[in-house]
Amino acid sequence: MTSQSKNDDLGKRDCQSQPDRKSSRDGGQEDHVIHLLKQDHRKIRTLFGEFFDSEDDAAMFHFVQQIAEELVIYCDAKEAVLYPAFQTTLASNVDESRRSQNAILIQLRGILVSDQGKADLLHHMTSLSEAVLRHFETEEYFSEGFFSGILNSDGDFSRLGKRVHERKALRRGEINRHGLELL
Repeated sequence: MTSQSKNDDLGKRDCQSQPDRKSSRDGGQEDHVIHLLKQDHRKIRTLFGEFFDSEDDAAMFHFVQQIAEELVIYCDAKEAVLYPAFQTTLASNVDESRRSQNAILIQLRGILVSDQGKADLLHHMTSLSEAVLRHFETEEYFSEGFFSGILNSDGDFSRLGKRVHERKALRRGEINRHGLELL
């Protein structure tokens, strides 16, 4: 698959996403936990597209670092806020999401610690992007996915969104001060 067709595929998948649903329990769309997570999905998809469109080695390295930071922040927020909030009511969704997420972080760690040429980096980043997109699709698109389970639960989506936002800000600050450490 060419980088252009891969980037087109990333964009198509983003457009097929379910619309964000707003509940009367929420303070607003921008604080809704699902809205925040879908923003993360769009941002990470965009970064992958920019990585695959880049020709310059320095730009590619820059996008690898950005993708790594965004994935670590995203995964950490889910691990710290969402998984504990829904472990009892959505145990199978949480377990499936956690397994998929941990596999992604293991792949990411392998990419970050290895010294590889451009061809190997492209191969490994393609594999990572496919795993990430599958993870996002499982959460977003299927009626039995994690997001659907959250929306069908009895949660305060705005409060959860604020907690996710706070956790992401905390983790981003830690990364800015100490560098990237994987979960």
